[in-house]
Amino acid sequence: HVSTMAPAPPVALRICQGQLCCLENSAALLRDIEELAGSRAKVEPTTCLSRCGQGPNVEVVSSAGTSRVVTGVKTFDKMKDLVQQSTDKPEIKGRPLQIARLKY
Repeated sequence: HVSTMAPAPPVALRICQGQLCCLENSAALLRDIEELAGSRAKVEPTTCLSRCGQGPNVEVVSSAGTSRVVTGVKTFDKMKDLVQQSTDKPEIKGRPLQIARLKY
């Protein structure tokens, strides 16, 4: 029996939705990272990552289960670099990158 389900992305990006990160527009960051990452990563909201005042913050969880928190994801370039460096997929370019830059 062959599964038709797509394999889970090897990386999870968890965007803090705690009170201070929400004040830094983490809800929009969640949406923007989801759109930019596509199938590169599992993108989901999470509770406070205990880096209050440094946000918005993103936890990067590898397929091996190790995690790190990236703080201050406030610019398009930092968001793009986070997505590209956290996945093993080719560089994001072309129309998806142009659309993401316009929306950010």
